[in-house]
Amino acid sequence: MIYLKYSRPGIEETDLATDADLVTIGTWPENAVYITGNGIQIYHAQIDAKTLCITELDAPTPAGLKINGVETTSATLENGDTITIGPWTMLFY
Repeated sequence: MIYLKYSRPGIEETDLATDADLVTIGTWPENAVYITGNGIQIYHAQIDAKTLCITELDAPTPAGLKINGVETTSATLENGDTITIGPWTMLFY
């Protein structure tokens, strides 16, 4: 199960709980996590529920991907990690 809380300045926090095998993040409205902003791609990143690995697709992108403040293109997530894409902050738990 993947649990995320995500928000950006001026936008109310959203909770996501899903048992999907793959959690997609990006500007396409049908992504599990729909986010918008400069430099964010249609399919910006994805989280594999089996490995808990987040990967930035088409890296590098202008909005980037940071885990706990460190720029990366992929990482294995742990409980409490903070994911940042552009102005969006996500808490993985």
